[in-house]
Amino acid sequence: MPRKILNAIIILLCLGCFAFADDFTPFKGKVNTEDINLRIDSTVSSEIICRAKKGDNVDILAQAYGWYRVRLPKYSPSFIKDEFLVPVDEKTAQIATSGVNVRLMPSKDAPIAGKTEQGEIVHILESKGGWSKIEPIFNSFGWVSVKFIDKTDLPLDVKEIAKPETKVVTREEVDSISKLLQEVKAQIEKEKVKVPEKVVVQKKEENPEYEIFEGLIKPYGKIVNRIATHKLVDKNNKTFLLKGDRDTLEAATYRKVKIKGKLLDAEAGKLPVVEVSSIEVLY
Repeated sequence: MPRKILNAIIILLCLGCFAFADDFTPFKGKVNTEDINLRIDSTVSSEIICRAKKGDNVDILAQAYGWYRVRLPKYSPSFIKDEFLVPVDEKTAQIATSGVNVRLMPSKDAPIAGKTEQGEIVHILESKGGWSKIEPIFNSFGWVSVKFIDKTDLPLDVKEIAKPETKVVTREEVDSISKLLQEVKAQIEKEKVKVPEKVVVQKKEENPEYEIFEGLIKPYGKIVNRIATHKLVDKNNKTFLLKGDRDTLEAATYRKVKIKGKLLDAEAGKLPVVEVSSIEVLY
C-alpha cells in the first residue's frame, strides 16, 4: 500500500476518534457487577479509590480507552484540611476557597480525589488532627471499566451550593436609618472642640509590648470556652490565635490584614495567642 494512502487512513481514523470523544453525552449509569474497583486513572495499575456496589447509580461524565470517568459515590473516602471549612452546624460546613485539593487520605501527600469550589456545602463525617472526613464533593472523580456500567434514563446529579441569605428592607426602615444617621452627625458636629493654634499636642508613645502581625484571617471555630474564634495565618504559614472583638474579626475574615496586638504567653504545645488592639484591612 502506498505510504500516502496509509497516512491518509491513519489521519481519518484519528479524526474519527476525536469526533467520537466530542460527541459523548454524560449520562446516569448503573453498576452491573458487585465490588467493582473505582480507580484514580483509566488503567488497571492505578490506585483503587473504593469498590462500587452492584446496583449503584453513578454519573458518567466521559469515556476514554474503554473506561468511564465517573463522579465518586458518597461512600468514597474524601478528606480536606479544616482551615478551608466554614462551619454551618455540627455536621455541615461551607467551602471557603476554590481550588483546594480533596484527598483520599488525611495527608498532603495522598492522591487527589477532586478540587473544591467556593460556597460548596459539604457533610462532615468526622474530624481529627486538623482534617475532616467528608462526603465526596461534586468535583470528585474516578474511573471504571465500561463493561461494568449499564446506561439508564435517570437524570444526572445537581451540585449543592449555599444560597446567600437576603433581606428585603422596607421604606420605613430606610427612613429610620437615615434619620438616625442625621442625628449622629448633628451630635458629632455639636461636640466638636476647636484646638487653639498654640496648643502642642504630645504624641502618645506606642506601647512597647505591641507587635505588628500581617496575614490572612480565618475562622477558628465556635467551641465553648475557646480563647479565640479566629486565627491569623502569616506569609510563612505560621498560625496565631486572635483574641479580640468577635464582630470585628468576623468582618475581616478571609481578608489580608495588618494587626497591632500583644503576644500572650502560650502554653507548651499550643498555638500562640495575639490580644488584638487594632486591625487594618489591606485588601
